Amino acid sequence: MSKDLNAVVHDDWDNRDMVDSIGLGIHQMTAFLSRFDAHTRQTLAMLDSKISSIERKLHLVEARTGTITGERLHASSVSASADMLVESTENLTAGVGEVGQ
Repeated sequence: MSKDLNAVVHDDWDNRDMVDSIGLGIHQMTAFLSRFDAHTRQTLAMLDSKISSIERKLHLVEARTGTITGERLHASSVSASADMLVESTENLTAGVGEVGQ
């Protein structure tokens, strides 16, 4: 009879240990997902800010190229504006690489 009782107690402890392990796993997974969510939201907010900045610069470039006298655009003005846009785009892509690291 005592062997049966010892086996039942041992099985009960094994079950409790498994339940505790599962609970710990769920807790760790929840903590990871919360950190991931916060990091992702921060990264997306930073990217949104950079994209907005580039859009403002693009509008400025468009406004500058649109105000050049006549319909014919001067090559030097267009080239300078294009260079500024390329530089802004490179800054954005460089920032994305830094965020992922």
